[in-house]
Amino acid sequence: MFIIFRIIADILWQFKIVSVLVNISMLLAVVGMLYRFKFTTVNIFPIFTLVFFIIVILLSFLRLVDTETSIIFFKTIFSIFLFVIGMVTKRIFRDSVIAAKISIGLIIIHVILAIAKIGYQTWGGAYTFSGLYFFKTDLALSMVLSLIYLLYFGDLKPLFRFLLVLIGLYIIFITNARIHLLSSFLILVIYYFREKIINSPKKTILIGAPLIAIGFLLFLLIIQQFLPPDLLLVDLNDFYSDSNMQGRNVIWETLISKFQVSSIIDQFFGLGLTADVRINSLFANTEEVFNAHSTYLYILISFGYVGCLLFLSFVFQMFKRFFKLAIDCKNDQLKQKILMVFFSIWIVFLVSSFSSVSLIFQQLMWFVFLWAGVLFNSHIFKSKKNKLQ
Repeated sequence: MFIIFRIIADILWQFKIVSVLVNISMLLAVVGMLYRFKFTTVNIFPIFTLVFFIIVILLSFLRLVDTETSIIFFKTIFSIFLFVIGMVTKRIFRDSVIAAKISIGLIIIHVILAIAKIGYQTWGGAYTFSGLYFFKTDLALSMVLSLIYLLYFGDLKPLFRFLLVLIGLYIIFITNARIHLLSSFLILVIYYFREKIINSPKKTILIGAPLIAIGFLLFLLIIQQFLPPDLLLVDLNDFYSDSNMQGRNVIWETLISKFQVSSIIDQFFGLGLTADVRINSLFANTEEVFNAHSTYLYILISFGYVGCLLFLSFVFQMFKRFFKLAIDCKNDQLKQKILMVFFSIWIVFLVSSFSSVSLIFQQLMWFVFLWAGVLFNSHIFKSKKNKLQ
């Protein structure tokens, strides 16, 4: 149910009190759920990884305590708390069906707005669509998540589902959020090959990843021939060009160069929650002040090598758990849906993290940690051998 509140809060982004109230209600729910929580041999390692990661985040926060770092700290920590809800909730199927219905509504509303020419804005010299959302990327991400819920939990006739998917892709296209063109392409490929991923996850991913990369490049080559001139193009001749990176290359080079000359302590434990913004404001040759524009680089700069190690360890543990459950759940379609929703959302997270600091934004991270926790939900994936004595 909190995911539904999250969707509402994201649409009402300008009214900060809504997001505050949603976070407070979620925190109270986590406290109320703790009595149902049990350590097991299965969940103890990811939990302790998250606990240590929270400690590193806290240390980074204490380096500079101000309004901005406080917002980032609490937003990030509260997102991580969704892992607990995922582990103990008994409503994941019911809430996912409701989320699918809301997703259908969002797609229909936004296509009506797009046709009516409502919700457009000029962004980076391009005419883009943001609909009910303040930022175009937020709408694109909302549509990507909507497609995931629609595909796996939408009780629709195939033709209606197909039409809604096409409309969702069109909305993502007119937002001009290019990273989510890739995200939407990936989730459709994942959905098409879902049975192969469940039956042979490691082999399918190993073979499929390079084929998907080639397929997406071909898709870009074709689609660029039909793009209107006021949309931002992708320069395939020089992928690291300024037009493709939109200033990210300058930001990344500046952050990496300053991190490399920082002290050993800073390199191991990070430079602080807003170090990326502070470094860019002082040294980057840009007119505006930007964050790291990459989750991976943000974690390195803010939390150092220790934070990076903990983050990568947690990612490894999640996919290790996914591969194991995929083998165990070949004959259970409901559990397969759970696994494929997790896999789709995490692929969106890992891909979008290349160009945005997803970790500190709750619109995606609530879904990421919730579905990570669901992998360890004993009500769904029962095991008689995993309880600690």
